[in-house]
Amino acid sequence: MLTSRVKYDDGLFFVGSRQPSTDDIKVFDSAGHYLHDISHQGRAKYEYLGIAEWTLDPVWNEVVIIDFESSYQIKYYDYSGKFLRMLDLGDEYSAWSYGMEPV
Repeated sequence: MLTSRVKYDDGLFFVGSRQPSTDDIKVFDSAGHYLHDISHQGRAKYEYLGIAEWTLDPVWNEVVIIDFESSYQIKYYDYSGKFLRMLDLGDEYSAWSYGMEPV
């Protein structure tokens, strides 16, 4: 099943898509011309296994990706797709997401 979401900031359109084999975010300019993908699916520190949710941080010009399949991590990329940093939510969020109290 293909699902997508569109966000706009700083003259750029970001189109996130979930497909059975790949999760990525395509970036287009304001005229609709394709620029590049933010597609870092894999197991390295800068990669994600799957995009559970994503958003833009217009203050810092960052794409923020929540990767629930990879130990509950949030990964940050700049608008060109360069990896910036990772926040590991750890086991507390894992328990909370399943309706249990964190330990």
